[in-house]
Amino acid sequence: MLKYEPENELISRGLKQLGDDPWSFVRREMRDGMSVSGEVLRIEPNGIVVSIARGVEGFIPTSEIADRRAEEPPQIAEGQTVTAKVLEIRLRERSIILSLRQAVRDRERNETRDFMKKQRDDSGAPTLGDLFGDKLNRFRKE
Repeated sequence: MLKYEPENELISRGLKQLGDDPWSFVRREMRDGMSVSGEVLRIEPNGIVVSIARGVEGFIPTSEIADRRAEEPPQIAEGQTVTAKVLEIRLRERSIILSLRQAVRDRERNETRDFMKKQRDDSGAPTLGDLFGDKLNRFRKE
């Protein structure tokens, strides 16, 4: 019950007040810099609105959609699932700013790091640094 007025015989109720506040999930679980997946709800002139969790939406500004200025915008449609990086959580305003561009960069960086690590692990052959590293260090000191 939200409000009770016995003199007017009115009782105000609210369905939203029966459930948990969806933003309590944001306070507990989400942090700047993490990746989140969500469904594209609508495409607006200044960006994309994404449903992150039930009752929680994030916004991807146009500047954070593509990696560089493209003549054609990326092919994103309503209902599509996207993965984005959380740039900023504004609890008071109940808004979350996301970035597709930075999520792609992070994913590529991790793939490169994993590839390079795998190359080092798989290769038993010595590198030039292994063979000549100590000799090259001598030249730097002189």
